[in-house]
Amino acid sequence: MSTKFCTKCKQLLSAASFFKRADGPGLRAHCKKCGIRTAKQKRHEKKPPKSKLSKEQIKINRLLACKKFRETDRGRAKQAANEARRRAVKLSATPSWLTQDQLNNIELFYALAKYLTVTYGQKIEVDHIIPLRGREVRGLHVPWNLQLMVKSVNQRKGNRLEPIS
Repeated sequence: MSTKFCTKCKQLLSAASFFKRADGPGLRAHCKKCGIRTAKQKRHEKKPPKSKLSKEQIKINRLLACKKFRETDRGRAKQAANEARRRAVKLSATPSWLTQDQLNNIELFYALAKYLTVTYGQKIEVDHIIPLRGREVRGLHVPWNLQLMVKSVNQRKGNRLEPIS
């Protein structure tokens, strides 16, 4: 039985304690215990599982990032500009021929959305069936063009005209 000296642990060990050399004949300089791991050996080692964020955690992180941005001066200015643009579009989309009863009905939609939000704890929004700033067509801010929607569904819809189902 042949023996070989390990240059790392400084011990005389049996040849079976050494790996064969990949680049030529003979055995490696380090024994199996102290030998340098090859790429193949590294691949076969069990790696600790990566901690993946759940979809809910990603959503929460994104919401927090948006909230932090809105709290900056630039974020507040952008939000104020968007709200002002929306109010202007809504004003120009509200026809002058609406009666006071119809204007009251519009206000009732917003009051009902607020009440349902408080009651059920889920944000309910007033949606325009035909969007005020749609690509194909622009709707009016009238009671028969309004509907109540959960915020997430309304955001998914965006400014698109979806068929009535």
